[in-house]
Amino acid sequence: MLAEHLRDAVSINTARKKIYIGLSDGKSKSLSNRLIFFERLLILPAKFFDRKAKRFIEKGIPIMQNDFVSMNQLPKPETPPIFMSSLPKKAKENLILRINNFNTAVKSDIKVLNLQKILAEGKILLEYIIKTEKEFECHLAMIKHVTESINLIVHNGIKYSEMSGGQTVKITKTMINGHLFLLKPSLKTIDLPAQKLHNLGCGIIVNDMPDIQLPVL
Repeated sequence: MLAEHLRDAVSINTARKKIYIGLSDGKSKSLSNRLIFFERLLILPAKFFDRKAKRFIEKGIPIMQNDFVSMNQLPKPETPPIFMSSLPKKAKENLILRINNFNTAVKSDIKVLNLQKILAEGKILLEYIIKTEKEFECHLAMIKHVTESINLIVHNGIKYSEMSGGQTVKITKTMINGHLFLLKPSLKTIDLPAQKLHNLGCGIIVNDMPDIQLPVL
């Protein structure tokens, strides 16, 4: 579940750290350390949510169990990034505005438990991130991953709510709020520093995020 997913991420990023240091002449070290630190920091609260989910899993409702994608299918760390540019200042401001608006809208939708609307808004934000990557030829792998994760949690949360008579909604809401909190820091402290390393041909972060596809309801 989530704690296991984070432990896998720590293990993989620790192993890849030396490779990225070699590819970047040491410049990636601080970003690797930052990423691993945040992943370790999240393991304790993840254990709490995994325990909360256990009683539903025992009833055949796989909340938390199916909400995170395996880290087994990642590109090799030596894979060069597709894009090697950095996000221009104006584009960064526009993206932050989009994230702020998304956060405000989702917090409002959560109050009335409108998961369908959150999912629609999440898909729009994801499309904007992908469009921004292509337009400015820069990777936004971490905020893309967080947004994809929100969409998967909401997508599955709709089904879990139906299966549990609404009892799983509290866990889903908390997980959504937790991911919302990560969006802006993910851009500022992970994606933007990573773009400078992509310019050196080092694929840190973009090679380390699993692709998340929404299943069919």
